Amino acid sequence: MNAAALDIPGVWRASEAPADARIGTHSAALDAAFGGWPQGALTQIDSAAPGLGFSLLLPTLAALTAAGRLVMLIDPPHLPYAPALASRGVALEQLFWLEAPAAAEALWAAEQTLRSGVFGAVAYWGAPLPASAGRRLQLAAAAAQCPLFCFGAGPADGAGYAALRLAVTAADGRLRVTVLRCRGRRVGHSVLYGDLPVDRDAA
Repeated sequence: MNAAALDIPGVWRASEAPADARIGTHSAALDAAFGGWPQGALTQIDSAAPGLGFSLLLPTLAALTAAGRLVMLIDPPHLPYAPALASRGVALEQLFWLEAPAAAEALWAAEQTLRSGVFGAVAYWGAPLPASAGRRLQLAAAAAQCPLFCFGAGPADGAGYAALRLAVTAADGRLRVTVLRCRGRRVGHSVLYGDLPVDRDAA
């Protein structure tokens, strides 16, 4: 089939998406550190404590939901607390929460949510991703041009399909965010984020 036959007005093609499209974090320090969230890619957020690092996403999720985009949370470690989310600007009517009975179902749900093409962002908590699952999720995120955030310990050897990988630790009531992997950016440096007690930094 020639290119002219595919030249249909209004049809979006994955090949036309920017190679490294980013969504702003709404934090000057984070944007300077890694340039924003990769739009159609997997972001891995490593932390030792369940839920730690979720607050990094809240300004972005607030902007997405305010714009009418849907957001999915899959297997968050804590019950999402609606008043706290609403106080940070998240439009609750645009927020979905899914609790899967097992890890395989959670991975399946994450992939299907991405492939639906109707969500503005997906966040997933779980065990380290097997290589095959990471590749499927990355392909689904790229096809939908939807950011996927995976929380939990990533592969110890640094392998994986994440376009961006961060390590998050508590630091005197703030979060220390260390860039472990980032396409086209310097890695290994850290920035401090937030001014709230870290025990409130959870879904």
